[in-house]
Amino acid sequence: MMSGAKSIENLAGEIGLLQKPEIRGILSSDTVKHISSSRVHYEESLQNCERICGLSRIVRSLVIPSLENIVTWHERDLTQSSAERFIIPQACILVDDMLQQMGNIIASL
Repeated sequence: MMSGAKSIENLAGEIGLLQKPEIRGILSSDTVKHISSSRVHYEESLQNCERICGLSRIVRSLVIPSLENIVTWHERDLTQSSAERFIIPQACILVDDMLQQMGNIIASL
C-alpha cells in the first residue's frame, strides 16, 4: 500500500509539474474553454495533484508504527493491535481518496 501511494504521488507530481502555467505541457480541453475565467481548470487540477502528494507523505508516515510492531512480535499484546486498528483503515482511506482524485485528474486531461 505504501509503494502504491508513492506511485500515485509520482504520477501526480509529474502531471502537476507539466500543468504549471510556465510549462503548460498538458492542457485539458476544459482549460481552453475557460481560459478567460478567473480560476482556470488547470489550477484546480494542480491543487489536486499537490493534495495527492501531501496525502502520500501521510501514508508513508504510517510505516514507522508498523515497523515498531515488529520488535515485539513474540510478545503480542494490545499495543500492537491498537496501532494496527488505526494504521490499516487510515492507510486504506487515504489511498482510496488518492485513487479517486487521480482518476478525476486523468479523466480531465
